[in-house]
Amino acid sequence: MAEDQEANMHVLKQQSAKINLTDYCDFVYNGQDIVERVQDLVKTGTQVSFILTDFMMPRLNGIEAIEKVRTFI
Repeated sequence: MAEDQEANMHVLKQQSAKINLTDYCDFVYNGQDIVERVQDLVKTGTQVSFILTDFMMPRLNGIEAIEKVRTFI
């Protein structure tokens, strides 16, 4: 899950904890971190089921990040 606003990230973490997803989620704060984290997961053979991202983030926006991820997933 990617969100650059601290308050929104807090809500994401709280809501994912309510449905017992926190142990299965990674939380990042910008689009470049999405790309790097997914690359690391793919290299280790970990399946990525979904990516939840904000559209407007620093470094890479959500759309740019997903476009880059699609090149190696």
